Amino acid sequence: MKIYLSLIFVLIEILFTSSCSTQKLYKSKQEININKPDPDFLFKEGNKLFEQKKFVESIDKYKQVINISSGFSKALNNMAYAYYQIEDFDNAIKNFNLAINYSPNCADYFFNIGICYFKNKNILK
Repeated sequence: MKIYLSLIFVLIEILFTSSCSTQKLYKSKQEININKPDPDFLFKEGNKLFEQKKFVESIDKYKQVINISSGFSKALNNMAYAYYQIEDFDNAIKNFNLAINYSPNCADYFFNIGICYFKNKNILK
């Protein structure tokens, strides 16, 4: 009987301890998320600025997205297109290439970089 009570006590202690550590882990994740901006929100903000033809400001938003989530290929593509709009073809090409690296099956990115090469008078690429 004493053995069963001891086992029950140990099991209850294990459950209680694991529950507490899970709560601490959850709080830590929650604290991290509070301090870290949402890349989707910033991406939408960048898109709004782009639609208003505020290309330089939209580039800044897309850079924030990429600093948080480096593989966000849509943000890379949109940032490249914003660079294209202000005729900064070198940065446009660089970012189109990065978007292609993260999403090599997206035909739009290849089309966009082709247009950029054409506008940059680099038809051979």
